[in-house]
Amino acid sequence: MPTEAIVDALTKGKMKDNAAMLSFRDKKNIAEFLGKRPYNDPAAGDIAKMTNRCATNPALGEVGVASWSGWGGESNSRNQSARAAGLAAADVPKLKLKWAWGVPSGNNMYTQPAVAFGRVFVGGDDGNIYSLDAKSGCVYWSSKSDTFGRFAPIIAPIKGYAGTTHAVFFVTRSSIAYAMDAHDGKLLWKNEIKDGLNNLSATAAYYDGRLYVPLSGTETLTGANLDYECCKSRGTVVAVDANTGKVIWRAQSIQEPLRSLGENSKGKQTFGPAGASVWNTPTIDAKRKVIYVGTGNSFGRVAASTSDSILAMSMTDGKIVWHHQEFAGDAFMNGCRATNAADTNCPEKLGPDYDFGGSSAILQTVNGKDILVAAGKGGVAIGLDPDAQGKLVWRTQLWENQAPPASGLVVWGGSADGQRVYYPLQYYIRTPKEVPRVLDMIRSEKPLSRNHWLGVLGMGEHVYGPVHDSAFLPKEVFAEEHYDQYRILATAAARYGWQIHEHTAVDTTIRKLLDMGDDIAKQYPIRDLRWVLAHVEFLTPELLERAKRAGWVMALHNHTVKPKMVGADRPPARMIQDSGIPWGLGSDGTIVATINPFHTIWEYVAGRIFPSIKAYDQLLTREEALIAHTRSNAYLLFMEKELGTLEAGKLADLVVLDRDYMTVPLDDILNIKPVMTMTGGKIVYEAK
Repeated sequence: MPTEAIVDALTKGKMKDNAAMLSFRDKKNIAEFLGKRPYNDPAAGDIAKMTNRCATNPALGEVGVASWSGWGGESNSRNQSARAAGLAAADVPKLKLKWAWGVPSGNNMYTQPAVAFGRVFVGGDDGNIYSLDAKSGCVYWSSKSDTFGRFAPIIAPIKGYAGTTHAVFFVTRSSIAYAMDAHDGKLLWKNEIKDGLNNLSATAAYYDGRLYVPLSGTETLTGANLDYECCKSRGTVVAVDANTGKVIWRAQSIQEPLRSLGENSKGKQTFGPAGASVWNTPTIDAKRKVIYVGTGNSFGRVAASTSDSILAMSMTDGKIVWHHQEFAGDAFMNGCRATNAADTNCPEKLGPDYDFGGSSAILQTVNGKDILVAAGKGGVAIGLDPDAQGKLVWRTQLWENQAPPASGLVVWGGSADGQRVYYPLQYYIRTPKEVPRVLDMIRSEKPLSRNHWLGVLGMGEHVYGPVHDSAFLPKEVFAEEHYDQYRILATAAARYGWQIHEHTAVDTTIRKLLDMGDDIAKQYPIRDLRWVLAHVEFLTPELLERAKRAGWVMALHNHTVKPKMVGADRPPARMIQDSGIPWGLGSDGTIVATINPFHTIWEYVAGRIFPSIKAYDQLLTREEALIAHTRSNAYLLFMEKELGTLEAGKLADLVVLDRDYMTVPLDDILNIKPVMTMTGGKIVYEAK
């Protein structure tokens, strides 16, 4: 993770409350320690400092059949043909890792890569875009932008620059559009296209020398504040000349005039209609000379006629040629109640927030007839006739039992293959009405079904969303109705053989789950399911003994900061180790904590989370920490016959280190690096 991202997380992000007791200097020191480089280091991502640079940088040549540019490929179908992929269906299970490459100074690659000219173009959260060799993973070049975001690069022709035939086009999180030479990364042009209160919301689309850039409104997060004049921002599409970066036209998703709606209770003027953000990449329809976008909900007191809609917009000037509204009256903002007074910024009745989100519109030809397919958070898929002003051809309900909540069902769009369209459905259990469909999944899915890389193991880390404890609120007790829903899910998990992995930082949560487990075990045995209590900062000897008797296991994690109330003996690692209960050791995600296993091991052996910050009194030996991170974790994953130790009959997954973990000075554990990695007996990494 970049040092800057860690500082952001500690000062204003998800770790803000955790790090409230630290000075900025302390936060900066922690970030530099974890990020392994200085804060605001100007050399981060510099190609000159990379050890895996390609020896030469040949001319681009032909684009190649196996190209993949932008978000979703041709017609936004998000489907790669067998010809382009060079694969048959039978080849897919045989695929193996060829090479891996990580962002030098970043943590994530939110972007979908683009593939062209035998190269891979990808952006990282360090603000750099990289050009890699598709066969070897070596780096041809890197180039710095302001901040990349999660938007896919587009490789397309460009005119007007001597010696340059193709450019890498992208728009950053700051709504600045870039064009860089695809051969060497040289900046060709950049232009800020931000439109008032709007920001970039998805990858742009390219066609015939133009970029079509989607923008979203921002007031859904601030509009409920009565000191704010709400709402004016609207979804927008901007057409940009790909050769120069100049704006050709801007068109709003709401094309009726903005009007005053009176004052709120604090005398602030209110406006509307607003919203109808464009959260998705435009779909190009060259035959009809239109682009298709999906829109989100309205903001403020009134709803627009084009919110929660599919729009057909003229490629010439952005005017709306036709639209289909699937959910009328959907005005929604965070901070508003289900019903609201007339003198607020909020709608009288809060809408369901049923946006058409990622990759909403997919244009397909089926049996010689064009059809526009779309689905959104409302969990309804529709087929529209593009030759009949968007007339509805068919509508299919994707949800069962209960309509989806505001979090939505189809969030990230779908893909199509000319005959079928495929949608991933989001299931996050926050309310009782969502429980029945999860029960259906528990009954129909088979637990422990997987390959060595991915599969279904169990449920967690929060089986039922409202039951989410924290070491920073050590006496937090949840409402009984939340535990009632949790019990329904846990009982089904026990009946059908599912593992549960639950965040249980505090003793009240641990006790409640142990009580629940004891009751469930009277009907369905859970001992062999290896149900996991995770974090357990406030574990007591009594609760530990109960968990061991009942067959539970435990998972401990690393930290970056700890609340003062936890103390230096939490979690009680030595007590857990001495008890004989099965337990594993690992990272706690990547929001701020590192995934480096040697940092986690050092933390529990040295008793520190930072060279100067004591974390634990209950220390482990080096051997105990190593076993917890390897053999024990394999047990928690039901893979003890395949992983965790080096012995005949198991997978030859191993790493060769540059120094002896058991004998190096204690703090030198942090500096251990791999020189070779094997997976399944084959070398997949070797230091040069």
